[in-house]
Amino acid sequence: MIRQRLLALFVTLAATASMVLGVAPVAHAAVVDVACVGTTQVNYSPGLKIQPRSVHFIENDLYTTCTSSDPTIKTGRTVISFTTVLSCLQPLRTGTAPNPITWNNGQTSDLLLNYGATFADGQNILVGNGIVTDGEFQGDSAKVVLTYAQPDVTECLSPQGVTNQIGTATVTINGS
Repeated sequence: MIRQRLLALFVTLAATASMVLGVAPVAHAAVVDVACVGTTQVNYSPGLKIQPRSVHFIENDLYTTCTSSDPTIKTGRTVISFTTVLSCLQPLRTGTAPNPITWNNGQTSDLLLNYGATFADGQNILVGNGIVTDGEFQGDSAKVVLTYAQPDVTECLSPQGVTNQIGTATVTINGS
């Protein structure tokens, strides 16, 4: 009887102390379901010029090296095609857009990402943050980072403009 009362008192004191001291429950780190690196290539038609204009944009991201909680995933690919207004001074798309990935195992992950662009040190960096809305890893958070060199000004001034860019691509999908 005394032992039970002491145990109850100890549990009560421990709970009270954690509330008073603000001790929070231990947070669990996100589980990386898939992380990939690779290349990205964007083709513009017509080419980008200094002045903004409507261009057809085809982006092809090849994730050539992936590590995943799904051991059948080794590579992935994204192809995005649309028409928008871009220029050599603003060569990257921004805003919310779908980003589907087809994995080498035949599965897909449909990402919905909010993209933002930064321009620094001769690089254009496009970062998309969002979630997997459908397919493998549905409900997980997702991040895509695409990095390109800033367009060459002489190419921007040429008759055809900048018709393509090649860079690096990463994707990370985290579970909870």
